[in-house]
Amino acid sequence: MGEATRVGFVVAAFVWGLYAAAPTMAQGRPFLIGKIADTNTPVPGGTGTYTSFGMPTSESFVADFVGGSGLYGIRTTWTAPFQPYTFSSVGLLDTTTAIPGGTGTFTSFGGLGLGDVFRGLGNGGQDGIYALNRTTGVVSLIADKNTPIPGGTGAFTAFGSGPQREIGDAITSFFGEGAGGQQGIYTKVRETDVSVVADKNTVAPDAGGAKFTSFARGVTSNTFLGTVNGHRGVYIGEGRNLRRVVDYQTPVWNIKGSPSPTGIISFSRSYYPFDNHAFRADFGATVDAVLKLSSFSTRDFPSLELVADQGTRAPGRDATFVDFLMTGHTDGTPEEGEETFFLASNSDDSVGIYGRTPFDGLARIIDTSMTLDGKQISGLSMGDEAVASYTVTFRADFADGSSGIYRAYTFAPEPGAAGIGLVMMFMVGRRSARATARVRARGSRTASPGRG
Repeated sequence: MGEATRVGFVVAAFVWGLYAAAPTMAQGRPFLIGKIADTNTPVPGGTGTYTSFGMPTSESFVADFVGGSGLYGIRTTWTAPFQPYTFSSVGLLDTTTAIPGGTGTFTSFGGLGLGDVFRGLGNGGQDGIYALNRTTGVVSLIADKNTPIPGGTGAFTAFGSGPQREIGDAITSFFGEGAGGQQGIYTKVRETDVSVVADKNTVAPDAGGAKFTSFARGVTSNTFLGTVNGHRGVYIGEGRNLRRVVDYQTPVWNIKGSPSPTGIISFSRSYYPFDNHAFRADFGATVDAVLKLSSFSTRDFPSLELVADQGTRAPGRDATFVDFLMTGHTDGTPEEGEETFFLASNSDDSVGIYGRTPFDGLARIIDTSMTLDGKQISGLSMGDEAVASYTVTFRADFADGSSGIYRAYTFAPEPGAAGIGLVMMFMVGRRSARATARVRARGSRTASPGRG
């Protein structure tokens, strides 16, 4: 082995040592867990500490404190290479914030969505969907009980708890209800009027002319869960057209028994309407499963593949999955792979968050048999907007009555340790080779026979 190669391997070994010396990953798997806030954390811009938490998204969470509640953002800090992230909470608005287009201030926040949109409630039955501009701090009205229902009768009477806004296009999607059983999925683009994506008067695609009969309350990027012909499916509104994403007719590649689900129970919500979804599906009275769009899936010919079902053994447990409570999915590059996360209850009465990762398949992230921050976990909760960029944000409740918001994330040092080692081997090798060539050149000149 030449000197250049030996030096290169030494450098590579040193860099890999830095990688290996990074903080221990949860249960030896490629996840770290960091605390964002708990009931000992001071309220930003307020007094006292948080007293309880709502369901977080990947961007923010609703929390209570003595005398009120608020909406809080999540700040991520990366201090140095090969070191874990640190997280903290940032105050965005609270129950002292005036209701735009309404009276008084917000009294509570009924739901939170990606893109800093939320359902806000006020005195006298006030209810609406609002958007926050984090730069200016301005809260703007999207729709409230004074907003006419497009294509319907009268004004909205209630809203769903899971609105969402696409930041780039300022498109806000939400679930709304009206008198006489009216309900549907609606959208607002910038300052335009609210328009309908789908309602009970809408003919569902690929359903033989049948109309939607109901809708789930969460929506993302004009993608929604609707019921038609007694079956739930996921649909997307693209301009004036509706398209079926998946439903009971969609085949599943790698599941035993039934080739397609009898219905889609729920789906994960992200900024990306087609590729980044995982689904909780029902295959009959006794079979429940987590599915994702398969690598063979196309927009015109969707197909699904199994992530886990009720016959799958829960990693880290002598038990099998019993029920799937929530799902989430994130796409990566072909080299990075994809990660699907889900919250499940198990046959030994434990509850856990699990992920199928490109690193080691199905893995346990955390469950109720474990401790976190030195405290025994009594419960775990995860929302359908919890997953983004290889992270999952969740709430943990503890046996001592406390609770907190935490984030589990894939540990991938940037740039990659192996990549650094290879680059440094190449650079050291080139430099050593050049130095050797210069020495040999000098040696050949001094060793050559004299010419004088």
